[in-house]
Amino acid sequence: MFSATLRLIIEAYPVLGGGAWRGSLMLLAGLSMIIGNLLALHQMSAKRLLAYSAVTHTGYLAVGLAAG
Repeated sequence: MFSATLRLIIEAYPVLGGGAWRGSLMLLAGLSMIIGNLLALHQMSAKRLLAYSAVTHTGYLAVGLAAG
């Protein structure tokens, strides 16, 4: 999914030079990591804990995409 999203961004916005979206992606990645970890701290349900962990790991993958 991440490689498809990256390709979509690069193909859909060739005018941006492929680098103008990096700042937004880094911001979203940071917010995803922070919010996912903070919400997971107080969870007693294992299902919700895993869901917030998935949100956090999405942020980690987005950092890798933004780094190129």
